[in-house]
Amino acid sequence: MRATTVLTGGAVAAVLMAGVTACSSSDDGGSGSGSAAQTTASVTVPADVTLTQPGTTLKIGETAWVPADVYTLNSAPIGITVTGIVAGNADDVNAAADGKVEASGEVVYVQFTVTNASDTPLPEGKPAGGLNLVGPDKKNITPKYVVPGTKNCDGKAETPAGIGKGQSFTSCLVVRGGSEFLGAGFSSGNEPYAPTYQGNPIIWKK
Repeated sequence: MRATTVLTGGAVAAVLMAGVTACSSSDDGGSGSGSAAQTTASVTVPADVTLTQPGTTLKIGETAWVPADVYTLNSAPIGITVTGIVAGNADDVNAAADGKVEASGEVVYVQFTVTNASDTPLPEGKPAGGLNLVGPDKKNITPKYVVPGTKNCDGKAETPAGIGKGQSFTSCLVVRGGSEFLGAGFSSGNEPYAPTYQGNPIIWKK
């Protein structure tokens, strides 16, 4: 059995099947364009981690500290570092998907690093990151996908095992292009479990 999502009209057409994760402008790319090399961040965990407040604007390469689980009181923090918002390549997405995704038109890659700031290893198998590409209205641009193995956007859909304090892993989102965007945004979580990022996200701008 397969879940199928078809997008039409301008930006990207994609068919999603089992094995590829779906996550609920000046830098647009297409099937004929290249994409910037995937970048990673080397992040040092400060002695005292303070959560980044809703509405904070960061530059690419800067780290936001957010709850690892926005639905749990007093969740341990993680660092999220957006390292690139770049034009993608639909052909590369298709090659990595091996028939599980059909993409065409413009796609955008959001490259990022997740760092554990807790003495406890990150729970294995949880969705990676909680990031989105957000429009000028600060609403999420959908759909977004994690397609492991994509050139310059090799994403991990879930947290790997054994990520201890100060250790990181990299991931990447494939998002439909063709729309104006404000930047990458962390927009998950509301009080009382987390600061109210929903509706007032942390934004990374180029």
